[in-house]
Amino acid sequence: MKIRNAFYIFGDQGIDNVLTLMESAWIGTDLKVAQFGRDFSLYKGSKYFVPLNSLSVAPQINIEYFLHEKACRC
Repeated sequence: MKIRNAFYIFGDQGIDNVLTLMESAWIGTDLKVAQFGRDFSLYKGSKYFVPLNSLSVAPQINIEYFLHEKACRC
């Protein structure tokens, strides 16, 4: 299966987990998302991880963060 080669860094278990979630038709966040966040943060050496449902949400989060930071400095 070609897709397995593209995502090999996650290993067979990781790919199986993703496929299981996709086949379940679950839409939303749950404990698996939280666990993925922790695992991915460790993998990338990051202190924080924020799961997003789309890339278009990322700029909005940045704007909200900077507006909050600006408001806190007043």
